[in-house]
Amino acid sequence: MPEHLTAKVEEKRPEAPAATHTDPMPAAPHVPGSGASPRSAPRPLGNVPATEDVPQGYGISCLVLLVRDPSWIHSYWEITTGKYEEALASLKLQPGETASRVLRVYDVAGAEFNGYNAQLFFDIRVDDFACNWYFRVDPNRTYCAELGLLSSSGQFAVMARSNTVTTPRAGMSEVIDDKWGTVAEGYYENMYALSGGFEVGKSSLELRHMLEERLRSELSSGAVSSFGASPVRKGAGAKGRGFWFVLDAELIVYGATAPDATVTVQGRQVRLRPDGSFTLRFALPDGVQHIDAVARAADGLEERSIIPTVSRTTEVPEPVLHTEEQ
Repeated sequence: MPEHLTAKVEEKRPEAPAATHTDPMPAAPHVPGSGASPRSAPRPLGNVPATEDVPQGYGISCLVLLVRDPSWIHSYWEITTGKYEEALASLKLQPGETASRVLRVYDVAGAEFNGYNAQLFFDIRVDDFACNWYFRVDPNRTYCAELGLLSSSGQFAVMARSNTVTTPRAGMSEVIDDKWGTVAEGYYENMYALSGGFEVGKSSLELRHMLEERLRSELSSGAVSSFGASPVRKGAGAKGRGFWFVLDAELIVYGATAPDATVTVQGRQVRLRPDGSFTLRFALPDGVQHIDAVARAADGLEERSIIPTVSRTTEVPEPVLHTEEQ
């Protein structure tokens, strides 16, 4: 680092006047009959030790990355004079060559970064006086960075390497679970995920309590523990009878296309299997549902749509109780 960049600037400050014990605000005189007691004089602060300024550096070369959000990372660093001179000397600049500070950002997703195995990288030229920088990245990726000197001939000398960070997703997960599951007593979280029961006007806590009560009643009676979005239940036909009946329906949509195509169903992207097939599971409440599906070719030149329309109507007649004679 050039000497003029690290020169210490000394500033003479006037000395603080000696602390005195004189009360700057004398006590107000007591007014007889006012009911107020005389105000006591403020206690003097005495000698307050002068605080030291926060140092500009700690004499350690380092580079740190902090994730701000899915698209931005903040970096800050400190480079000692010795580390700067060491990196500059390693470049062995020829007459006419120059070197500039560069923040090199590596995409190291799925790799144990060793300085050479990054999937890609990009350079950001930073000011000689800068000690922090924001840079834009992609969501759901892993990054590492190096601060160094880049010569005009393309040589790069590392002064500090950062920690590794991963940016969060910018939206919902693309993972869609298309597997059937069974639920045993006590696994209410699983049942809640499979139920698809986000009813309008119900908060998550209210819905969870409602679902747990329903499951407890079903499991204690030996009922089947697999339901859809709007189960049809009918209680006993007569007081004291333990007979019960439950029925529900769900919709399974499946298809296939070219493995490299992009498929969306009801506006959400579907994750394809390696052979291009996919399977989705939908709740099937009473009413009409339009399942609009769109497939787009990888080259973007062709698009095909299929829109199945499914309706459900459930009738629940009153229970019939037969007598022994019948």
